[in-house]
Amino acid sequence: MKFLTTRWYVAAWPEQVTRTLLPRTILGEPVLLFRREDGTPVAIFDRCPHRFAPLSLGRLDGDVVECGYHGLRFNSAGKCVLNPHGNRAIPTVARVRAYPLVERHGLLWIWMGPPELATQTPIPDLAFMAGAGSGLRTVHNYIHANYSSDILIDNLMDLSHAEFLHRGSFSSGYAAESTMKIQEDGDAVVVDRTLFRVEIPPFMVPMFDAGNRPVDHWYVYTWQPPGIITYEFGVTAIGAARDQGARLYATHIATPESETTTHYFASISRGYDLENQALDEFWRDVQYQPVATQDSPMLEAVQKRMGAADFWTLRPVLLPIDAAPVKVRRIMERLIERESTSA
Repeated sequence: MKFLTTRWYVAAWPEQVTRTLLPRTILGEPVLLFRREDGTPVAIFDRCPHRFAPLSLGRLDGDVVECGYHGLRFNSAGKCVLNPHGNRAIPTVARVRAYPLVERHGLLWIWMGPPELATQTPIPDLAFMAGAGSGLRTVHNYIHANYSSDILIDNLMDLSHAEFLHRGSFSSGYAAESTMKIQEDGDAVVVDRTLFRVEIPPFMVPMFDAGNRPVDHWYVYTWQPPGIITYEFGVTAIGAARDQGARLYATHIATPESETTTHYFASISRGYDLENQALDEFWRDVQYQPVATQDSPMLEAVQKRMGAADFWTLRPVLLPIDAAPVKVRRIMERLIERESTSA
């Protein structure tokens, strides 16, 4: 599998990166994450150039990482600053790559491509996740997923699966009548779907009093490369305008770890009772449990059945519900091909 490298990827939630060395594989590359004493986050290649030991098995002394194998020390720019052996001369090639790493919107973003291109590519705007005057409060989850980012994105771009896989959590069951509009906006894909006259989905019950009556349930979601999907969920009385109902927001981000595993960052943003910490835990659990107990087991099974085969070589049967996932796959293929041609 080829990865798109000339985009910003989410490396971690900020609280995951501390003064403890954190190894994390991203796009198949071993990366070491930590914070300097002033709090600045750092990402360097997690392999000593001497005998190839993981630097994450060493220790952090001030802002310097000491290799646990032979004691070479590397600063946050990846340069070796101490060779404790022989005449203590430091070879000019004794250095590791330092990756651009930016803390923004309540996320840590890493650049895996050519460093000189990092400043030419904007970080996706997810300011609402960090408050930023949006009137929203965000809680989040992290899942180490044993399935590829492609499989995860397919799942997230086709929410019809919720009517079967998530009955009783994200869905009240099959919708006999629905509409779906899909459009491309540059490199983004936008989906707008409404389910008519359905029982209110359980996760929306705390926000809308349906009075045991059916509702119209709608959601609008946008994918942008490399793997960021933002959602707006809502319910209204049957036939009512959307602004008369209740809304909830979610963000799902897929960062490939390898060809078959993924760093899965998920969050929910609400616009009410913002200081209620008990509500934070409620919504965190509302999101985590269905993903961990329903999505993940199914997607792991899909990954096992697919094995190492390329998606298209398996000749998948395509249905109308696959229109958005296929658009995303085609855009990613185009971007990767363009990147390869430019290189």
